[in-house]
Amino acid sequence: MTFRNSFTIFAIAAAAFFPVMRAQEKDDKPIVRRPSLGVRFVYIGSKGFDTFSAQQSTTKPIADYNYSASTSKGRLRISPNVEYWLTARISLGLEFLFEHAQYTQTTEERSGKKDPNASTDTRPVTTTKETTKGSYWELPLMARYYGLRRYGILSKVYVAGGPAYRHIGNVRSGTEYQNANGTTDYNEIPTTPTSTNQVGFGGGIGIRFVDDYRIKITPELRVIRWLGHSFEGPSYRSAPYQYAATLGFSF
Repeated sequence: MTFRNSFTIFAIAAAAFFPVMRAQEKDDKPIVRRPSLGVRFVYIGSKGFDTFSAQQSTTKPIADYNYSASTSKGRLRISPNVEYWLTARISLGLEFLFEHAQYTQTTEERSGKKDPNASTDTRPVTTTKETTKGSYWELPLMARYYGLRRYGILSKVYVAGGPAYRHIGNVRSGTEYQNANGTTDYNEIPTTPTSTNQVGFGGGIGIRFVDDYRIKITPELRVIRWLGHSFEGPSYRSAPYQYAATLGFSF
């Protein structure tokens, strides 16, 4: 499912809620200064890793290396959150998101000098396939400004922005070896992350509805720019941008 398709489904779902919801039209009501607890469904449409093909050569020993990688995208997660109102229009929300990231890198190593008279590369090949999974604990801290105008649909629209923190842990790796002499091998030595902690900055836009039972419903589109890379190798690196469509419910 592409991000565009997920956004379409997201918009239809939001529209279905609209007839049974009513928004608060006035922003001059007393502020209830208490935490608002909720949950947010988060569909991450972007890939966890940027992947590509790469080649390297060494002279000691004489060898050529071909790298290729793959990853997956499209992940639905559930994120509990807490929101605190600072003013009638500004709130501060903290979310707790847990997700898995995975990549697979395949390495072909051809050792020795290449025969210049051969039409194909006849050197022996050793193939290594490494699959690594890591657990991400993410804490976005988002300030939200509600009501771009006093009345009308823009009174329900809000913008959001703030920092985010990510911790990488519980790394699991499985590496398969197909040696040139026909033998095989396997190990589960975990790959060391490039960085176990990352910070980022995010921004988004959403709409806030309040139904007859005072449940706040907030569809939101968001992007987070992560600084640095959690994992990085010859044919992969963690994606710097994370795009998500979310749907929040709070009480």
